[in-house]
Amino acid sequence: MVKGSFLRSLASHKQCSLPMNSGATISLVYPSVDNVMRGYFGPESGGCLPYSKATNEKQKWLQSYLHQWKADSYGRTRAMPHIKSYCRISPCLTKLAILSDH
Repeated sequence: MVKGSFLRSLASHKQCSLPMNSGATISLVYPSVDNVMRGYFGPESGGCLPYSKATNEKQKWLQSYLHQWKADSYGRTRAMPHIKSYCRISPCLTKLAILSDH
């Protein structure tokens, strides 16, 4: 139920009347505690990652969508991300929207 609602909100597009692809998936890339602790600056690396353990405990449904931060091919796995970017592709696959905080 939550997944469907979340996907519908991301897929909304006023110029595309095709139904949302029911096989769509959600993948949220977010550093784990282990990623942060192994980061270049240890615990300080997580200062810009405001997702507390208490919040995580309230959002158990979200855990199956979380994926580890990893960028080995660029040598950036230990560098914690500090921007938040979101991408949405229209259901008819003709439009792309990107929102970033930088």
